[in-house]
Amino acid sequence: MAQNIIRLTTENELEQIHTETFINTTDRVTKVTDHSVVRGLIRGNVKTAKKALKDIALATSHLFPDTAFDSTLDTVADNHGVAPRLGASQSSTYVRLIGETGTSYAQGVHTVSDNKGNTFDLEDDITIDEKGFAYVKVRSQQSGASTNVDPYSLINMSPEPSGHIASLNEYAATGGRDIEADDTFRQRIKEGPDVLSKGTLSYLTQVFISINSNVLRTIYEGVHSNGKVKIGILTVNGIDLTDQELETLLEQAGSYFSLTELAPIGTQSYGVLLKNVEYYYIDIDMRIDMFDFGQFDNTIKEIQQKFSKKVDFRFWDSSLQKIEWDDLLSLTKNTANVKYVPDTHFNPGVDITIPRNQFPRFRGFVARDLQGNVLLGQSGVDPIYYANEVDVNFTETVI
Repeated sequence: MAQNIIRLTTENELEQIHTETFINTTDRVTKVTDHSVVRGLIRGNVKTAKKALKDIALATSHLFPDTAFDSTLDTVADNHGVAPRLGASQSSTYVRLIGETGTSYAQGVHTVSDNKGNTFDLEDDITIDEKGFAYVKVRSQQSGASTNVDPYSLINMSPEPSGHIASLNEYAATGGRDIEADDTFRQRIKEGPDVLSKGTLSYLTQVFISINSNVLRTIYEGVHSNGKVKIGILTVNGIDLTDQELETLLEQAGSYFSLTELAPIGTQSYGVLLKNVEYYYIDIDMRIDMFDFGQFDNTIKEIQQKFSKKVDFRFWDSSLQKIEWDDLLSLTKNTANVKYVPDTHFNPGVDITIPRNQFPRFRGFVARDLQGNVLLGQSGVDPIYYANEVDVNFTETVI
């Protein structure tokens, strides 16, 4: 963030500058003593200058997004002609479904929920294979920060299909918000003028945001085999847009496309293919020793929060960045209540290079004791149904 262009000077420094300048510009005064008339005049001028600096700083905070926050950032957006803060959004995460081979779960039919009333819909149909478990992406039905549920809390399946054993989210749900945060809002304000850049991805991003407030970025993914330009859509909360939502974006944004992307007269075809971006799933498996295992849930939650801040897919640039596994290990070791984490049993144990145009997303999170037994905290899930082998195919093949 840029520094404030107004330097807030202390009263003592202002008084010293005023006194030095006063003595240097006249030979009638040789010193300034306490309680003298000259000292009184200087103090009065310093107080006035201090108030002027404060008012100037407040005024400039309403002009530049880098120095504004809270309500002043709303004023900056209004002055720049940018749409106001976005409203509440849903959260998303991945749920591990455990069941007998052949157990099927259907999108739009089955839901998972916690014990606090948060309900999540499945985003895909899925069938349990011979492994006995599978991951499925879920999105909350409600909106708001309360939908960012803790790990190991989505344990209720409704309705339960035949063969279902258990479900749980190894990683906390993220992306839910009550109102757009300052950081994201500030970025949108600074990118607002991009709407004037015809034919650019930033231009399309602004158009899509005006249609669907969940859109965060657009990614160019090359040309499809049928000659259409592929544009990947990244949402603010990681939720995949439905086919209907993608179709709505395409139809309502049609008038903003270039001539080569417009639908020919009398047809419903576009030269653009909109799709959800692809995520590179990261599964964590670690052995951990704690000072107090009674604080297991809070400790795991803090570790996952650190991981989410370190690897934020909203601002990820896969062409320039990679995930260093020892950074994740260091974040874990430096978490309160963590006594020891052996690096020989920390997975992933290699640096992860994210393929171009893919975005990192934590999916699995398995914590074990030093002997390798799975720790589940207070989720209530019978550990006998919890497979000891986490699916780490995505992370182990990076080299």
